[in-house]
Amino acid sequence: MSVCSFGVGGIGRPYKIWPQGGNENRCHSITGGMARNELRPVIKLRSTAGTGHTYVTTKNRRNDPDRLVLRKYDPAARQHVLFKEER
Repeated sequence: MSVCSFGVGGIGRPYKIWPQGGNENRCHSITGGMARNELRPVIKLRSTAGTGHTYVTTKNRRNDPDRLVLRKYDPAARQHVLFKEER
């Protein structure tokens, strides 16, 4: 069987019947996630207050090709400080 069959399980819940064989025959991925886009890399923002607090976010390389600097709240310093992109 080269395509997945969908059926209904005992209580009306849909279930998937996977084909026999290796991963090359599956029509759906198990994780269901999308591939990471290189245009929006995941970056770390580290506090300039020296507390070691970091935020993790993504950025758009097309709009922000340089390193990102944002003013955000540092809970260890209990004030808003500059956070710089760390690579």
